[in-house]
Amino acid sequence: TNFTKNLDIDVVRIATGGTYEDRGRRIGAESAVSLRVIERGPCKKAARFAFKLAMTRRSHVVSTSKYTIQRAADGLFEETVEAVSEDYPGIPYRRELFDSLLAGIIMNPERYSVIVCPNEYGDFLSDMACGLVGSIGVGDSASYAFDEEGHVTLAMFDPAGGTAPDIAGKDLCNPTAALLALCTLLRHVGELAACDALRAAIKETLAANERTRDLGGKLSTSAFTAAVVGRMKRVLVPA
Repeated sequence: TNFTKNLDIDVVRIATGGTYEDRGRRIGAESAVSLRVIERGPCKKAARFAFKLAMTRRSHVVSTSKYTIQRAADGLFEETVEAVSEDYPGIPYRRELFDSLLAGIIMNPERYSVIVCPNEYGDFLSDMACGLVGSIGVGDSASYAFDEEGHVTLAMFDPAGGTAPDIAGKDLCNPTAALLALCTLLRHVGELAACDALRAAIKETLAANERTRDLGGKLSTSAFTAAVVGRMKRVLVPA
């Protein structure tokens, strides 16, 4: 990438509600309408997760939306996040308008750490963040369900990008996102040594310029994976 500083950005996206909750409907031949839903409950759970994540990272939280325009819907989101922030006085917190934040991340990405936002904003932002570091193929995702006390009841880990049927079966896909998703799963279940070893192996492989085509390299999916596994084995099972 064009950046010389290390980037470490977590996007906490409310994966329900927003404009994705309703497919919309046509009104005659020339118009269409859709419903946008923002609920306090999911906003509160996402905000708490963001602040707890920032606490473990010893970092800060930024909430983002179009709250000056979407005063009712995004206003409710920001109001909820601000209320949760009062329970975490030691965690620096600020809010930014979404369009301003996009420009800020492109110009000074090191200013951002944990970002919490409504559904569709998180969709756009997470893909853009992957682009900052070279490819959608390097971004992993974790989806959590919470009970009323904020405890995780279900968790799913996968690459942040969508499917790529045009290269299916061709051994071309960048497996980094899937491997990083495995790292997050290992951390979630308490296998910290395996998580750290795999993450270190991925970083070492990329630093050695052993990369897939989307990152300017020549390795196939299987060759890159084999390189990572080889390095991980040397860490976990010393000679």
